Amino acid sequence: MADKYELQLEGHKAGRPWVAHITGSDPKYGLKREFVKAYHSDYDSKGRLNWSLYKLDDGLYEYEERTSWSNTRRGYFQVLDGKHKGMSGLEVKNLIAALESPKKPGPTNLERIERLKLVNGHRLVHGYKIVKRKGRK
Repeated sequence: MADKYELQLEGHKAGRPWVAHITGSDPKYGLKREFVKAYHSDYDSKGRLNWSLYKLDDGLYEYEERTSWSNTRRGYFQVLDGKHKGMSGLEVKNLIAALESPKKPGPTNLERIERLKLVNGHRLVHGYKIVKRKGRK
């Protein structure tokens, strides 16, 4: 089993950080998520959250943490073999779409070769058209 990746997100009075494991696409929200519980959280003497620690398995994740009263940081990343790789939202959506789409069999190599042999009725040799010119042999 691969090592778990540890992610620490900062807490703020205005809101709690969260991490969600992306499990697929969702017609209502765009992405289907399972929220991950914090492995450990640290609080100050007044009971306010300082930070939360998450232990994550391999997969795609989304996170959000509040950096101030009016600002949040949100992003996507992939954990693979215990290593973190940042991703854009578009990359995640494209990856999920590719994983969920049914596999369509592509043309075989023989079909590709046959298709390349005739282009507009002309035979191809090494990618060039053979054209008969008038008056030449």
